[in-house]
Amino acid sequence: MMFKKRLFLFILFSFFHAFSLFATPRRIICLAPSITEIVYALGAGRRVVGVSNFSNYPPAATKKTKIGPFTTPNLEAIIALRPDLVIGLKGANPAWVFKRLKKLNIQVLLLKNGGIDTIWENILCVGKALDKEVRAKDLVKKLQEEINTLTQRIKNLPKPKVFFQLSLRPLFTCGRPSYLHDLIVLAGGINIAGDVNIPYSIVSLEKVVANAPQVIILCLRQEDVKQALKFWKRFPKIPAVKEHRLYAVNPDLFARPSPRIVRALEVLINLLHFDAPDKKDRFGDKLLLPFLQYNIFQCV
Repeated sequence: MMFKKRLFLFILFSFFHAFSLFATPRRIICLAPSITEIVYALGAGRRVVGVSNFSNYPPAATKKTKIGPFTTPNLEAIIALRPDLVIGLKGANPAWVFKRLKKLNIQVLLLKNGGIDTIWENILCVGKALDKEVRAKDLVKKLQEEINTLTQRIKNLPKPKVFFQLSLRPLFTCGRPSYLHDLIVLAGGINIAGDVNIPYSIVSLEKVVANAPQVIILCLRQEDVKQALKFWKRFPKIPAVKEHRLYAVNPDLFARPSPRIVRALEVLINLLHFDAPDKKDRFGDKLLLPFLQYNIFQCV
């Protein structure tokens, strides 16, 4: 009799555990700001119980419990929130965290980290996991249509050479496999590090000078921008420096592979084409609007 009772309880526990693995997640932890933005864009923000430290968009995300930086998440804090799904970013979050979570039978969803197409894949993947497939498909379609509209308007414009700076020292930039490279290309620019076959890497000062970028984008912390401008003024022969075309952009908008990539593209298009020395507005009434709307600031 006792054996049958134990067997029944074991089967019952196994059933509920299996059911929980396939049930729609209700307690979600997002291990990167871009993941937080995707989950909220799909209308599942109320299910989020924990986010990485710098998850500040949308504003509602700032009220969620913080589980540490995305590079060093706090495992104890994650477990304490009793999540039924933890969503991470491959290559950004430490692999050991996912191994520990799986050992604890906590469901893990790992998203890709790559070009702009992986953003669409990640949105669809999260949509499937959260039972938001229709909304995810509609969102991807809408974003792709917006990108197509933007790129059609600039397809016949000259393509300036661009250096996209991601750190003060050493000089760090984006290579061909990154979504930032795709963003530069979509915005009608030429990435001077487009021949680099890794997503992000150190680039030599000699290479930057030799490639003579016409635009330099500073995707840096605000406190590093002044130092960067001071540094580049030492090289007045670089076209971007000569023409005062160094721009600081908001890393929260550009350094996240999220649905807001379209807004980043709109800003970059304005910087590359409509703030050229002739100052002509070739984009109708859209000129410089995103600077005000998304807290982007220009540095000359």
